[in-house]
Amino acid sequence: NKMEKFVYVRVADDNANAWPLSSFVEARYVDANEIDLHFRGALGIDSVDVVRLVYGGADNGKEALKAIGKVFAEYKGGSFLKLADKVDNKYATSEITDVTSITLAAA
Repeated sequence: NKMEKFVYVRVADDNANAWPLSSFVEARYVDANEIDLHFRGALGIDSVDVVRLVYGGADNGKEALKAIGKVFAEYKGGSFLKLADKVDNKYATSEITDVTSITLAAA
């Protein structure tokens, strides 16, 4: 019986969220600097919460996507994976350099 892992993201002191890793839907390339991660939202099967991440190195989206996938697949540090924390400037992979927004599914 494995304990559920959660992915934690903090943009500001008053803007943070955690999702079960099992609710991860997809990572989507946005542009030469940004990736959106989609997690199932709390409003039902079709709702998604979106985390916008910035990655280093223009047009290195493929490497950033691979690095995030590796973090998700290989994380063994307990139940709370701190993916991106802008306040503490801590990121789970060096490919991620910033987190700019958390957009929760609209009701």
